[in-house]
Amino acid sequence: MSTGRHPPEDDANGRLGEFIDPHTENKRYYLNADDAMVRRIVSRLTQITRTAEIDVDQLGSSGRRIHMPGWIAQSNEFTRQITEVSGRREITVLVDCSGSMKKTWRYHGGLEFIVALKRLHCRGILKVNCWLSGGRRCYKLPLRKIPEKLIGLVRPQFNNESFGQCVRNAMPDMKRSSLTVGWTDGMISDG
Repeated sequence: MSTGRHPPEDDANGRLGEFIDPHTENKRYYLNADDAMVRRIVSRLTQITRTAEIDVDQLGSSGRRIHMPGWIAQSNEFTRQITEVSGRREITVLVDCSGSMKKTWRYHGGLEFIVALKRLHCRGILKVNCWLSGGRRCYKLPLRKIPEKLIGLVRPQFNNESFGQCVRNAMPDMKRSSLTVGWTDGMISDG
């Protein structure tokens, strides 16, 4: 368990301390998430999660929707039957912590987005796997254990994204998830 501002645990892939700017940590300065924005994000994502359905298409010869490739090919499987899958949704979020994301993190709701995901995870509304990537490192945030204040110390500061490494490490989470979000500004510098 964590004490103070130190990471609650180190992951085999990296340490949260590597994503905290040492100059910021020494000043004991952290960003406070805009709580009103966090509440709006949580409210909206909760609403979407409760009303969204996960549908699995199955092809067959009877159903309500026509599957055009099957119809054109005159296949016996030309209709789609939709089956709803229930249960708690699982998402994986890969967060770009390169220096180009600094303004997005600080001024455009980046911190608030991650704090909202933490709250949704802790409330059991979503199962969230959140990975930070950058500077040839990646780290899976232990959302249940980490305090929001510690998330406020994270600084996007690296000279590259390390998305390839992060995708390889997060692949088991991504395969289980119903949604994977690669959250980046698109300024990919490491292939």
